[in-house]
Amino acid sequence: MSYSRPVSFRYLIILCCISSYPALAQAQTPLTMTQFEGAVDVRAGEVVPFTLKGDAPVIGKFNAVGEILFTPGSTPASLVGHGVIACKTTDGDILVGEVRWNLSAVQAGHRLVAIQFQWKGSVKTSDGESWQSTGRFANSRPGDMTAQGIIAILIGLLVPVGS
Repeated sequence: MSYSRPVSFRYLIILCCISSYPALAQAQTPLTMTQFEGAVDVRAGEVVPFTLKGDAPVIGKFNAVGEILFTPGSTPASLVGHGVIACKTTDGDILVGEVRWNLSAVQAGHRLVAIQFQWKGSVKTSDGESWQSTGRFANSRPGDMTAQGIIAILIGLLVPVGS
């Protein structure tokens, strides 16, 4: 799970009010995320890296890297992103998946974001590198998950939801 592209921390994201649900096709325990934050450089039209870290039942504490391509959304100045993610847990297991981000237009220096995760056995990055789920996630993965939060546009500014 290596990532060689430089990460620009122009945008810092805080994800709060996290909710999740089991995939309709899987009868697995729903996940609830806590302490979920990360960084992404939001630029339309090119693949950009992102980082996330958090804690979730079934997954546990994790650090993640991924990449995403943002394109214009259905409403003015909104963006939609599609990409991949690889989460490494404290015990070394890796959980990979596909992600979809929906970002609102900038309002008062922030964007609202909704992220959907679909966990997979393997995914391919934009340069063709293959990432695999390993350990306890090799043959059994949690249900799909969603997360909602705020992207603060100023460098290094951590803004909780509702402040």
